[in-house]
Amino acid sequence: MRRSDERLLRLVDTLVDFSRIEADRLEAIYLATDLAAFTSELVAGFRCTIEKAGLKLTLDCPELAEPAFVDRGMWEKIVLNLLSNAFKFTFEGKIAVRLRAFEGAFELAVEDTGIGIPQVELPRVFERFRRIEGARSRAQEGTGIGLALVEALVKLHGGTVRAESVEGRGSTFTVAIKAGQAHLPKDRVGVPSALTSTPAGAEASAGAPLRSLPDDLPADTGPGSDARAGVPAGSPRARLLVVEDDPDLREYLRRLLSPKHEVEAVAFGEAALRSASARRPDLLLADIVKPGLDGLAFSRKLRADPILGEVPLILLSAGSRAEARVRAREEHLRAVVETTPECVKIVDRDGRLLEMNRSGLAMVDAPSAEFVVGKDICTLIAPEHRDAFRAFNRRICSGERGTFEFDVIGLQGVRRHMETHAAPLTMPDGNIVQLALTRDVSAQRNAEEALRESDRRKDEFMATLAHELRNPLAPLRNALTRLRLSAGDDHGLSPLHEMMERQVNHLVRLVDDLLEMSRIDRGLLELKRERIELASVLRSAVEASEPIIREGGHALEVRLPAEPLWVLGDAVRLGQVVANLLDNAARFTRQSGHITLAAQAGPGVALISVRDTGEGFSPERASRLFQMWSKGDRSSGLGIGLALSRRLVELHGGAIAGHSAGEGRGAEFVVRLPLDSVERAAPSPHPRPGGRPEPLNCRVLIADDNRDAADSLAELLRLVGGEVAVAYDGAEAVEIARVFHPDVALLDIGMPKLDGYEVARCIRREGGARRVKLVAVTGWGQADDRRRAREAGFDEHLVKPAELGALRALLYSATRRGSS
Repeated sequence: MRRSDERLLRLVDTLVDFSRIEADRLEAIYLATDLAAFTSELVAGFRCTIEKAGLKLTLDCPELAEPAFVDRGMWEKIVLNLLSNAFKFTFEGKIAVRLRAFEGAFELAVEDTGIGIPQVELPRVFERFRRIEGARSRAQEGTGIGLALVEALVKLHGGTVRAESVEGRGSTFTVAIKAGQAHLPKDRVGVPSALTSTPAGAEASAGAPLRSLPDDLPADTGPGSDARAGVPAGSPRARLLVVEDDPDLREYLRRLLSPKHEVEAVAFGEAALRSASARRPDLLLADIVKPGLDGLAFSRKLRADPILGEVPLILLSAGSRAEARVRAREEHLRAVVETTPECVKIVDRDGRLLEMNRSGLAMVDAPSAEFVVGKDICTLIAPEHRDAFRAFNRRICSGERGTFEFDVIGLQGVRRHMETHAAPLTMPDGNIVQLALTRDVSAQRNAEEALRESDRRKDEFMATLAHELRNPLAPLRNALTRLRLSAGDDHGLSPLHEMMERQVNHLVRLVDDLLEMSRIDRGLLELKRERIELASVLRSAVEASEPIIREGGHALEVRLPAEPLWVLGDAVRLGQVVANLLDNAARFTRQSGHITLAAQAGPGVALISVRDTGEGFSPERASRLFQMWSKGDRSSGLGIGLALSRRLVELHGGAIAGHSAGEGRGAEFVVRLPLDSVERAAPSPHPRPGGRPEPLNCRVLIADDNRDAADSLAELLRLVGGEVAVAYDGAEAVEIARVFHPDVALLDIGMPKLDGYEVARCIRREGGARRVKLVAVTGWGQADDRRRAREAGFDEHLVKPAELGALRALLYSATRRGSS
């Protein structure tokens, strides 16, 4: 009975620890600790057990040069769990414990000569509820959560734990925590204090007070001091409250404990509660059998008090120590279960609820246990989750462990989302039931759903913002192109045109970058992979960044390898990466600096580097370079260029890194991309017309409710010889198309009366055998927008502001088709 009780208590305590860790409610206090002495005392409490089993225990914990900052309760659980694990699986040989200071850290190693761990199981050894079926051990009732708890507690210390093992030869578990306190939360680091001895286990702490009482006590050697205790005058003393109805024994305990502690002794439990409420003690000692309020009832009242519930309590008994320990442990267990904020329940194989604590009753709106205990738990579970819960319960009652999420509907009709962690528990009659710790995670799930909805609305806003920004950019770009073409030999206007084009292109790049990040975050970006010769990508990037480089008066040096470098990727996105790096170099390099763009082959990779003579950056700033919205103090950008570049490079299976010798000493960014050694058919390049275009010979219909965009594009196309008709809404576009018979129709999507999709369908229906080239020219550029355009009958999709070269290529292809 005692073993079952202790096992159940350990399981519940561990589950509660996990729950508090996951809910971020397990607060650690990191104290400066003599880790060697503390660890040695913990291990010493295990020596008798290990040596009785015929094993050898070696302890190698030399004195350390500095204290370690640890939560002592957590460190005790780490050490004892590792020792228990080693003892459980070791049948001959030894268990060795070593503690060392190593390169700014402390390392604890627990090594055994036990059965070892199969290599296939080693990566999963710290998984919760993970056990190796059929493995030989000293006990079969393990829960598979001890090592998982060790890992969780080590992480709370900012440390790591690893396992090494050879099957049949033993295992070594190594815990490493950093020295010092800089890595720990400042508000959780306590004041250094002297290390006090730690009891070897529960039996030592519970049975010590009455195990042996001395026949006599020496008199005090002087005021304010104790020769035996060595307590100096004025030292702080712990306050102990003793509850004992026998006056002789009460006085004896007071005299026994007074030399080291401040002791108050009372006869009855009610008096003790009044005294404790008036002045909180550090420890309570109470007789388990006393008149009025006995020890167990006293314990229940104490644990229910919000102020006194955490005061340590030791119950004393003149009867059988084993029986007293069982009763005390039962009371301790019930107090833990009843005060935890999580639902603790026991369910039998048939789904009948056997036990549920107060927190669980509150979660299902039950005023008391009789409303739900003894009934089918599925009556509280949402109908759509009942079958899955029954299957889960059968697995647990068959010896498995696991986690399950489901909805409950309380007695008041309130629906809550629950997460349960369950393990099998063997009852005294031999039946296996489900012991579960369940949390209400409704608020967490609602927050996640709200975050998803917020992300969706953010994405919609970004797409709408891009559309609204692109609409005014289109007429600006059209007008600038028109001015440049009509300026002729007027060199005085050329710098103004270049400046305006540079700024418009910069705005276009910002909008494109914002949308790219939005697509990547939602997993919607699709790379158009093809075999690319890297030099062509670099030349395109140089062309795109040339205005900002020229504006800064920088010298650009381009170094390309003699042999072609082939990669498999999206030429547009890779060009965007290199252009962003060139823009970044130009922006952070003072006037008349030097920028070098180079490409070369490495072992299986292509290396692209952009080096500048600019501001550089400190090591502290290096870790933030590729974070979203991160920018330097003098940056005028949004701080998304480098973040976008990293994401695009990673989508290509590559990596990007930034280096600098320090502030004011320049910087270098290096991109690594996998080389493609497989020969593939390269796509034919698109024509890139330059200079004044040759005259068009086609009829073009432009439909756009933005009059500036429509009129500026019409004037630009007329300038190069096109015959153009303009409509400002969808219905007008359909009417004009019937009489104008265009070769090409450039249609906006978001128009009044009829949108662009409807206009395209009407033109397709009424065109008969004549095939009009339909081009969507719109600020909406998402993948779904392109799909809808194809379904409506569009041949091409251009995003505003349309690049003149791409537009001219479409019109010339229509001209050639019409002339043939």
